[in-house]
Amino acid sequence: MAAGAVAVLGCASTAAGEQSPRPPVTFARDVAPVLHRHCAGCHRPGGIGPFSLLTWTEARGRAAAVADAAAARRMPPWKPVPGHGRFRNERRLADAEIDALARWAAAGAPEGDPADLPAPPSAGSGWRLGPPDLVVTMDAPFRAPAAGADIYRNFV
Repeated sequence: MAAGAVAVLGCASTAAGEQSPRPPVTFARDVAPVLHRHCAGCHRPGGIGPFSLLTWTEARGRAAAVADAAAARRMPPWKPVPGHGRFRNERRLADAEIDALARWAAAGAPEGDPADLPAPPSAGSGWRLGPPDLVVTMDAPFRAPAAGADIYRNFV
């Protein structure tokens, strides 16, 4: 921030240029819809994400990490660079969603009114992208060690 600049958190500009208070960001009203839409596909019980983000109890302790990962655009994973085409099922967060996550974390991850909480997304059943053309199984199980370097192995 430049010398003499003042950061105004939690305020929005009005048409007259005045600052008016913005409502505080809460999990129930603002954050849960973002997490449900963009994160719950992986970050749910039984999902490939290493932890669930479906509930306030699950997400509140990870608020800063979630906000940082979103701001750095590491999560949700989406490699195409903006401005180089439009993609179906794009997984990029909008700037307003990233801002909401940051404001929520900075405010201490408040829960908000549980009445504002949207219904959690259903995990569904079966293959997320439809049944595959071919399912290949191994003849014998492969046990990866719990610790150590990543193992790159081709199964033939």
